[in-house]
Amino acid sequence: MAIESFFKIKTNLEELKNILAEYTIEFNEEFDEFVLEYSGFNIWLSFYFESLDLDYIYINVKYESKISKDLIEKFKSILFEKGFVERIF
Repeated sequence: MAIESFFKIKTNLEELKNILAEYTIEFNEEFDEFVLEYSGFNIWLSFYFESLDLDYIYINVKYESKISKDLIEKFKSILFEKGFVERIF
């Protein structure tokens, strides 16, 4: 079972591609999804825009079930450094 976390970032799609370029192994425009590689694990980022808040890109992150919580926290800290804000429900 995948582990998920949720973020948003104030940017546009082209800038998001640049921000994630170091980790991106695939970008699927049809499904609005990035596949990233971090420390040997795949991470999937699907994104969308809210109609009332077009300045932000909303992102759902799914981690491989085998990835450790420690690696998830390290990856999250990278996202925070790049301007991502965690959304907690």
